[in-house]
Amino acid sequence: MARRLPNQTYGLFKARFDQLLDRFGGSTGAAGYTRLSQPDLSRCASTSEHNADRFVAIDVLADLEDAAGDPVVSRELCARLGFLVVPLPKGEGPAQVLKASGRSASEMGKLMVEVGAALADGRIDLREANAILKGVNQVMIDLAHLAESVRQEAFREEERS
Repeated sequence: MARRLPNQTYGLFKARFDQLLDRFGGSTGAAGYTRLSQPDLSRCASTSEHNADRFVAIDVLADLEDAAGDPVVSRELCARLGFLVVPLPKGEGPAQVLKASGRSASEMGKLMVEVGAALADGRIDLREANAILKGVNQVMIDLAHLAESVRQEAFREEERS
């Protein structure tokens, strides 16, 4: 059966897995955090023709990303599928809601200024687009933090009632 994605995308997944292994000092260090051995982990990261169809199992990926504290591969996969991975906020209480609300408003204001400046000449060039997209992603992250902070605070309030 033919694959749905371009070969370079699968190569990028392997590259991101290799970056994840680097967080542990390589496959030898990573082997201590999951069920696969060092050689098996190396094969999953290898782009050689012999290992082109070998990819890491989802449980192993979950073990390693959890231990690394960063969804290196999952973030790339989600981006390729058109989704944004947003870390949930740490902290709780009304102060967290206020902080998230203020940051959201501040970042949105900066973004609108950036969009206005970019459109001053009637067009958006690649440099401007990259800066705007970075700002949009930050606003989405900030709004997700606000939403989660509000949700957590509401559940805490419900539990107190």
